[in-house]
Amino acid sequence: MKRINIKCPYCGSQALLRPASVVHKHTVPGEEVYVCARFPACNAYVSAHRDSHLPMGTLADRPLRQKRRQEGQESWQRNSCKTGAAADRGIDAFRQSDCCGRRDSF
Repeated sequence: MKRINIKCPYCGSQALLRPASVVHKHTVPGEEVYVCARFPACNAYVSAHRDSHLPMGTLADRPLRQKRRQEGQESWQRNSCKTGAAADRGIDAFRQSDCCGRRDSF
């Protein structure tokens, strides 16, 4: 595995690949995170992909992780599936035309 040089954007220290249990209480065996060398004083980390060990993003401190989590929840709510009559209208419109706009019978 090639060594990855990641610096903490908050303090400039090196980020180290460690088991996720370093920062999380309940983890799945094999999960890893890149953690700032000054952890827990700096408290910046990011999860790593299981197979490639590449970071899943950039190191984040607690306020940034909370913002990212909140934005993800708001995005999910904005883009969630329609329900009820709105969903039925969408399905009916899809059934009536294909990608070229021709009407088909089902």
